[in-house]
Amino acid sequence: MPGRPDGARLTGEAMPLRYSVVVPVRDEAETIGPFLRAIHTTLPPGYEVLLAYDDEGDSTLTALAALPLDEIPPTIRRIHNAGRPGPKEAIEAGMKAARAPVVVVMMADLSDDLPKVGRMVELVEQGAAVACASRYAPGGRQIGGPWLKGLLSRSAGHLLHWLSDLPTSDPTNSFKAYSRAFLERTPIESRAGFSLALELTVKAHLAGERVAEVPATWLDRRGGASKFKLLRWLPEYLFWFAWGLQALLLPRRPATDSAGGAAAARRPRGALTSRLRLAGAMLLLALPFAAWLDLPREIAGDELDPSWRRALGQTFLHDLRLGDELVFTGGPLAFLATASFDRALYWPRLLWGIGWAVLATLLTARVLAGLPHLAWRVALVGLLLAGPPDRFLFPLLLAVLFTLRDDGPMRRGAFGCALLAGVIGALNLAGLWSAVALLLPVLARAGSRHGSRTAVAVAAAGIATFVAPWMLAGQPLDGLRPFFAGAAQLTSGYAGAMSLTSAQAEWRFGLLLVGLLLIAASRLGLAERRPGSAPLAFVALALVLGLAFRHAFVRQDVEHMAPFFSLTAALALALPALAPPAAERRRGAFGLLLAAAALSLVLLARVGPPIATKMSDRGDVLLDNVTGVVRPFRHLEHLLEREAAMRSALRLPQLAAAIGRDPVDLFTVKQGVLFLNDLAWRPRPVFQSYAAFTPQLAELNRAFLAGPHAPDWLLVRWSSIDGRLPALEDGPALLELLARYRAVGEEKGYLLMRRTSPSTVGGTSPPRLGRVLWRGSFRLSETLSLSGFGDGPKALRLHLRPTLYGRLVGALLGARELAAELRTDDGATTVVRIVPSMAESAFLIDPAARRDRDLDRLLRGEPLPHPVSLRFLPTPRARASYRPEVDAELFALPALASPPNPGN
Repeated sequence: MPGRPDGARLTGEAMPLRYSVVVPVRDEAETIGPFLRAIHTTLPPGYEVLLAYDDEGDSTLTALAALPLDEIPPTIRRIHNAGRPGPKEAIEAGMKAARAPVVVVMMADLSDDLPKVGRMVELVEQGAAVACASRYAPGGRQIGGPWLKGLLSRSAGHLLHWLSDLPTSDPTNSFKAYSRAFLERTPIESRAGFSLALELTVKAHLAGERVAEVPATWLDRRGGASKFKLLRWLPEYLFWFAWGLQALLLPRRPATDSAGGAAAARRPRGALTSRLRLAGAMLLLALPFAAWLDLPREIAGDELDPSWRRALGQTFLHDLRLGDELVFTGGPLAFLATASFDRALYWPRLLWGIGWAVLATLLTARVLAGLPHLAWRVALVGLLLAGPPDRFLFPLLLAVLFTLRDDGPMRRGAFGCALLAGVIGALNLAGLWSAVALLLPVLARAGSRHGSRTAVAVAAAGIATFVAPWMLAGQPLDGLRPFFAGAAQLTSGYAGAMSLTSAQAEWRFGLLLVGLLLIAASRLGLAERRPGSAPLAFVALALVLGLAFRHAFVRQDVEHMAPFFSLTAALALALPALAPPAAERRRGAFGLLLAAAALSLVLLARVGPPIATKMSDRGDVLLDNVTGVVRPFRHLEHLLEREAAMRSALRLPQLAAAIGRDPVDLFTVKQGVLFLNDLAWRPRPVFQSYAAFTPQLAELNRAFLAGPHAPDWLLVRWSSIDGRLPALEDGPALLELLARYRAVGEEKGYLLMRRTSPSTVGGTSPPRLGRVLWRGSFRLSETLSLSGFGDGPKALRLHLRPTLYGRLVGALLGARELAAELRTDDGATTVVRIVPSMAESAFLIDPAARRDRDLDRLLRGEPLPHPVSLRFLPTPRARASYRPEVDAELFALPALASPPNPGN
């Protein structure tokens, strides 16, 4: 090197060293000159430059020797890596040779944001162990570079920031400043590549050291070749990413002091302890993932709920128009939200289940990371394993509360909540109302923080996320109006028709739990008013609890109450992580939260099945779901085997041969039998008879059976629910069925009925109702006489009007149940349930079908007894809920007087 002294030191100046700049190089001949000129003109004084290299024959050294002296920074040293060649080893050699109290690592390819070095050094001097230049922080940018590398780096950074409270979103970036004291006490265990940057950042955070962040711009290199080996070094990055998840098991990181100094570091842990902690953290993620999984496992047969869930998939496969051909609360993606197995939809359901479980697990993990004690985390995970709360509403609530809690820019979180709300809305109408209710506080905060345009854009994103699946599922845009109209009818009629009261009145405890959680949330700071904003997080929590309470206690059975108590228990355990920092008030809230969690768990055990049975069943579900992820093809084979066994048990070969490929519908709720026999389903609009809650819905089904699109065949096995008078289930459609169809066969208890020629019943549209035999009113406590009106079939219509008290209670808990005593001419007395909204449509009263088997007998042509009287048996609360006068009409049914002849 002519004109220069040999050795490591090329030039120098007598001034104190403030920071050392470590630059690993390999064949950077093209960039070393521009790089050294850039740092000479950009970096603040007080530094030394350490060029770390592997090979004395490196072209970088040759190019360096050829540079003029005035283009070289004041202080520069060459550091030979005498160990195994590689960037990790070169950087480590440079760090060991550094003499300044601050060590900065950067690349020689001019990709790093050199003007940010001064701020990074200042942060380390102020107490940070690591100061990260972040491409992904607000104000940072990444320009160019391989897209896959950028995607993985960005995802890893945001995930670690989200899951472990790591104070940087770009831990993989090598452009960092370190405290030399931190480097001296922290062993480097990375084995390849540039992963030591991630390792050191994670170790600093786990040790309780301060990690700081500076937004920076990264520009892809303009000369030379990149030395980054993505596939070769990816396992190292994954290992240290997983290592960072140990934070899930650690107490919350202590806050920094007011001067910005580092918090007191935690005591170092041994390698064995760290690896045990790593295994525990991975388990703490794996268990919630298993808990949130909901994969196909249910075979639809001759049961109510599995049948309608399987029918949603058939709706999607056969492009039925929602709102016109099918009226239901399920949206275009409703088939994804069930565990029903359908061979044609297995893989979409599997991928959806895994994807949603990943999302819910990430949100849950963020809660776990924010909880103050390990015991709370274990309790929350245990609760999720025993039975997670609403698998769609609860994750959305977590996302909304995290977004509303954030004091910084919230555009990303607001748009994420909008997309999540749109997807949930596409699943079912109940989810849509909940999603809209939760999105309103987010829109309010986005508008106040970023302006009305941002709020409009967030709302538009949510709407687009709902409409896109609607169109991709083959639904026309003009079908949105009838879909919402029909679904609204179902929603409005549900509270009156499906109310079911528990004898233990658990709803009072439900109200108490809502109160406890809201008071605790207030003490935690969720009800604080921030400058220019309302307590929106508190509003969101209150909305969710109100909607969940309403859903749980209209129908007070285990299927509805248990998820509510699971939700309140989960919220009681999760709220400390969702609240803003308020340590002095948080202590006061812990007692309320513990009381709410304990009460929720007691009620959960009380309303549910025995614990041993529940845990056994839940264990089977968890095992089945995990098998589906680990061995999806074996899981599919197992489901096909179960389906084949059920096909064999419910096979109807004679009836199926008679029907062939002609359209067929099934009355009333067991459509699974149709699907197992591969029959061509043509459903009535409200395809589950028990759901024809209102006169409008009942008329849709009646008109369908009377119209030109009615199927020629019906499979009938009558099933009423909740002790209802059987003829109330799809009452007007039953009258059309009796007038237009005749039994032609039977197999395994299923009656096959065939549509008859319209000419045999007096025209193309036979009247359902004849003349009015009697019209009047009677008191709720009186007996309505049904005798003395002559022979022949008759229909009855009742109109019961609620009181103001009844409307208020109905809005909260659903309509009060009404029992009635039906006496028949054979001397029998039967107690049945009358649903007021369904009784507003005329229903068959004579002959008297007192139980489901009576209707099956009637359809076979067997005689039934005739009614004598009907008398309501109202409880005191029912009396307070309905006005004492009941309007009634009794009709003749001439169309049913002479059964039609079978069609050809």
